[in-house]
Amino acid sequence: MKKNASNILIGYKTRSGLVFRLEDNEEIIVDSFNFRSVNNNVSYIGFISNKRFIFKQTRWVSFSGSGSSEMISSEIKYIYWEDIKGIVFGNIWNSNLRILGKVIDFSPEKKKVDWEMGKLFRGFGGLSYKNKKELEEILLPTLRDLCLENKIPFGTTKKYNKFSTIPFKETRSIIKEIRNKWQKNTLAILAVLLGITVALLGMATIWSIFSRNKSPDSYDYSTEITPKKKQLYSQQNRYDLMLIEFQNSYFDYCKKTSLYYLFRNYISNLNWEAYKQNNFEFIKVTGNITYNYQQTPVALYFNIENYIPEKSLRFNLVDSYLNNQRMSYELEDALLTSICNEY
Repeated sequence: MKKNASNILIGYKTRSGLVFRLEDNEEIIVDSFNFRSVNNNVSYIGFISNKRFIFKQTRWVSFSGSGSSEMISSEIKYIYWEDIKGIVFGNIWNSNLRILGKVIDFSPEKKKVDWEMGKLFRGFGGLSYKNKKELEEILLPTLRDLCLENKIPFGTTKKYNKFSTIPFKETRSIIKEIRNKWQKNTLAILAVLLGITVALLGMATIWSIFSRNKSPDSYDYSTEITPKKKQLYSQQNRYDLMLIEFQNSYFDYCKKTSLYYLFRNYISNLNWEAYKQNNFEFIKVTGNITYNYQQTPVALYFNIENYIPEKSLRFNLVDSYLNNQRMSYELEDALLTSICNEY
């Protein structure tokens, strides 16, 4: 079953208890696709209706490191056509969708920002379009027609210029305005990080002063990595390290235990595999689970994003199979929820 607006968006209940519904006379025109936001560094499933853009977070994700963008970001956000001042489509600096307009969180606070930028693509795991060509065949005419209808400037890169409604000079102006907003946002984040770094350096300095007064017998040698351990660790290849870090990660919705123990206690004949396909990195988890009172093969595919060895690993469940049949969204969610509820 394909994952589309009817089964993963309409009627979805957020953590704050809000239930998402389409408005009167609202129709989905471009159904489920992936969108990776630069604004808040979160992966979404996107939809375009006759009234707005809608972005819903993919649920089974995680970030191993200092924190999670997903958990502090609204699960759903949207942009009404009437609130858009300009759109640019086409790949520039690894982003192919830029929207100048009011982005509203679907949350009690209804927080707003005035721009969005990121990578829109077909996606994985049973979304609505078979390939990039099929997605663009409906996406680009839709963007052009709705922009014309709502009197919104719509620009493109040279590759898609037959769909553009404005000259390139105006397109460049929209790109520049969004870039300035992105730079301002980035500088604000860097200022915060700099403040935290200064505070940590100060604490480290104080700690080092106290540590000098420690006697040799009080030193904890167990914290050191021996030369032999260090050598073995450095010989591990990228995918061995990725598997280790993945197994010690967790779902944002299930932080009580690591994926290693989560899956080991629920899936028999468990197997893990990390690999690369078409410039994307994946981890596949396979084995057997008890389903309808019998052992049934299961396979879960996770797309690995922004992996930096020993620092951070972000992943996103993109496909799932039970008894060699692709799971519906409801079955996939029920399976993973039941696994998490074991703890």
